[in-house]
Amino acid sequence: LLVLVADGIDAQLLGIVAPRVMEDFGVDRGTFGIAMSAALVGFGLGSWGGGWLGDRIGRRWTLALSTLVFSLATVGAGTAGDVVQMAGWRLIGGLGFGAAYANALSMANEWLPLRWRSVAVSTLSVGTPLGGSIVAWFVPDLEAQYGWDGTFLIVGMATISVVIAVLLVL
Repeated sequence: LLVLVADGIDAQLLGIVAPRVMEDFGVDRGTFGIAMSAALVGFGLGSWGGGWLGDRIGRRWTLALSTLVFSLATVGAGTAGDVVQMAGWRLIGGLGFGAAYANALSMANEWLPLRWRSVAVSTLSVGTPLGGSIVAWFVPDLEAQYGWDGTFLIVGMATISVVIAVLLVL
């Protein structure tokens, strides 16, 4: 659940800071749409690829790797200087988002007894939207203090700690 909450935080971060990023890049909403949609494309590809990778190297390692990918992509997005760079980082982040989601749900389905599976999978499915709600609470303050680029760095680095938790706990 913690990975999926972090997934939601990182995935929704750009939507919260988008007006400031568009202003800094000097682009309109239509042009910035490529950066906003890139994570969704990556999510779809990452779900497919993450399922395949989870079957090959194991769900735990794939979950840790995918979380590392989206956390580093979030840090990288903070260095973007234009829409194309931002879209590239968001595409990479989306690969991690999708792979993490697919493997977290699969792990719960495989590890838990049959009577708990539906409850666990339903509960985990709430993690990503919950992360999107959480990011809306604290990111405006972070952005005011550290700018949009500093906010990406802080959120991405915090997510790296989730990778450590996955490796230690699972």
